[in-house]
Amino acid sequence: MDVLDRLDFFEEELEIVYIERVFRDRLSPFDVYDEKTFQDRYRLGKEAMHMLINILRPELQRATHRNEAISPELQVSCYFFAYDFVKLLIMLYDRVVLILTVY
Repeated sequence: MDVLDRLDFFEEELEIVYIERVFRDRLSPFDVYDEKTFQDRYRLGKEAMHMLINILRPELQRATHRNEAISPELQVSCYFFAYDFVKLLIMLYDRVVLILTVY
């Protein structure tokens, strides 16, 4: 059995699966939350977040003409949300370890 026969064998076994792309609405946190809720969630006010985004925009802006590129506003918002979530997990871990060492 030569290489071409092996390729034909594998070609018959392969099944091509097409996955449909799903596009979701990307709501801006600046529009969804009021000032207090925004600051509670992201640790910065809307004005401070806009200033930070404007500083980072040249680095975050994608050079694409596609409609579905993630905006710098959403990228920075996701970063702060994830950063805060990781801090929460670390704090919970520290408390659990402390409780387990006490008992």
